[in-house]
Amino acid sequence: MKPPRVIEAVLLLAMLTAVRAYAGHLRVLFDLLGGMAGAWAALQFAADDRPRRGWWLVAWTHWFLGLAQLWVALAPEGWRVAGGRALIVAANLCWPAALLVFARALDAGLAGLETCRGRALTWILGLPALALAAWVGWLGIHEKLIATVPSVDLAWMAMSDAFIMLADAVVFTATVRLLTIAAPVLDGAIVRTYLLLCLSAALSLGAEVLTVLQSHLELAALGQITRWLGAAAWATLCGAALVQAWILCALRSSAPRRRASRTRSRRS
Repeated sequence: MKPPRVIEAVLLLAMLTAVRAYAGHLRVLFDLLGGMAGAWAALQFAADDRPRRGWWLVAWTHWFLGLAQLWVALAPEGWRVAGGRALIVAANLCWPAALLVFARALDAGLAGLETCRGRALTWILGLPALALAAWVGWLGIHEKLIATVPSVDLAWMAMSDAFIMLADAVVFTATVRLLTIAAPVLDGAIVRTYLLLCLSAALSLGAEVLTVLQSHLELAALGQITRWLGAAAWATLCGAALVQAWILCALRSSAPRRRASRTRSRRS
């Protein structure tokens, strides 16, 4: 089952609008659309299916990020940083929670297929990501709270940056594990969904790391690179939701045709 070229289209859209998407009200529109994609994927599942809850959490990840942008733009001056960062933290609570739901759903049927090689690959890739998140998070905390005179806003920024990077690293590690279990046995389109989730977490972690390191690295193009990474992270997460929804829609539409074909074959 091969999905349409929606992944390439979403990525192209993100690259063409990377600068504006992460520097203005257009970002709110993209987060709204990303949340709608996650909600569409959720609604393709039955009410008692575990992945349904996971995709709703993905949708709320987008919506909380969009609300954070609106809060920063509209809230009173003294509350902008704290409120905006609180909403971003809420988004990054939904993000790993979604992966926990997906992992539990996968473990229900395929946990016995996990191999020693898969576990080794998970930690070979996951440990460096977790270590990088912890190290850069500590750098940000040191820079904002220890090396300078601390303030409430700086504390919110330092702690939320560290939490966001840790959440991205956890999601990356979790999706690598899902891929090592699912890739050998599941349909390629379903594996592609997990691959996009994994890529989104890696790109988001890269964007957060560069954001914290921006004051240490004297590169003129670093801000632009960070925006592109952030836009690509949004695009791949949105693409994962669209591909998941498309898979289930395609399966649902093909089921009546398969039943009709079996009926005709029995009559003949």
